Amino acid sequence: MRALILAGGDQPDPRALDASWPGWSRAELVIGADGGARAAAPLGLPLHLVIGDFDTLTDAEVAQLDRKSTRLNSS
Repeated sequence: MRALILAGGDQPDPRALDASWPGWSRAELVIGADGGARAAAPLGLPLHLVIGDFDTLTDAEVAQLDRKSTRLNSS
């Protein structure tokens, strides 16, 4: 199984990811670590799980993830 964990910070550039980690776009499990959850959609990735204390996500962003049936695990 190929898993990808997205952390907070600058939005990753798909071309840089291709050069560094070939196959990243075929991850079968995509986890957003807190604000890193924002990176999934611009990369065209489904988000399966969001972990963290959600201090960098707004209430609206958390609600949107919940509506999309993304599994949320807050600490």
